[in-house]
Amino acid sequence: MTVSLDYGAPTSHSSLIAHFAIAKGLFARQGIEAAVKVVHGGPELAAAYHSGAIPMGEMGSPPAITAIGAGRRIKIVGSSMRRGVALFFVTRADIQAIGGLRGERLGALSAGSCSDWYLREVLRQNGLEPGRDVEIVGLGKDHDRVNELIAEGVIAGALVSGLNAKQGERGGISRCWGSAFDVATVPDLQWSVHVANMEFLDRDTEFAATVLGVLREAGQAAERDPEEWIAFTAEKFAIDPDLSREAFEIERPFLHFEGRLDLEGLQRSIDLQKKLGALKGDLALDNVVDWRFHTPAPGPMA
Repeated sequence: MTVSLDYGAPTSHSSLIAHFAIAKGLFARQGIEAAVKVVHGGPELAAAYHSGAIPMGEMGSPPAITAIGAGRRIKIVGSSMRRGVALFFVTRADIQAIGGLRGERLGALSAGSCSDWYLREVLRQNGLEPGRDVEIVGLGKDHDRVNELIAEGVIAGALVSGLNAKQGERGGISRCWGSAFDVATVPDLQWSVHVANMEFLDRDTEFAATVLGVLREAGQAAERDPEEWIAFTAEKFAIDPDLSREAFEIERPFLHFEGRLDLEGLQRSIDLQKKLGALKGDLALDNVVDWRFHTPAPGPMA
């Protein structure tokens, strides 16, 4: 018997480990017919998880925490491969200094998304006040066209994935200034997380655990054989394998393959949302994590 699963993603460059697991037949081996469904923007995707329209998937920890604090019936059940914040600041190629963005428009995934908050911090720490010196617009589904939007002059910059950053550089469209950590002092959060609808977790606990097991298996396969992962992403995005390798290398410091949550980073995410006023009350790790699915860090050797 085959069971269908829609697995959520906020962009076409997200939930790649789920795409990889599908391509390798790991879901099919467990009798699961899985498909990745993109809903652009953290708040929008959280609403889909809350309603159960999408039972399980990936999103950034800040919008996930904000949604849980607002009463959305979702829980965090694991870490995606991008456990670190793999966001890279790019501008139009002719921009010579970040301060040169004054009067320009920049793009974020959506209001309240990870890229929105980090972009605002990058700008402020480089002397630009969002809303006064620069305009930030939510791109939504057009986020997948970020390089085209820069080339067309619709926006002058954005925080993007490693693949988008390298594609823009290769095409002479954009200049990559490095990761968000290279251009600002920002917190190192547990970034992308696997989340699920709470009713789904209670009703289909074993099934949810199987899905997470498949994702861990896929991550471990990517870690064992990076060349297979590079070839997969090259084929998926119809790009040169060398470009796929460059994207992997720029993101590699932020990647973790075992699905284990960085609990300290997740607590920093909660603390940040409190600081920003996105949470109206106290929120503890117990409120956001379903511990039934948590994979603890290995203990010390005996």
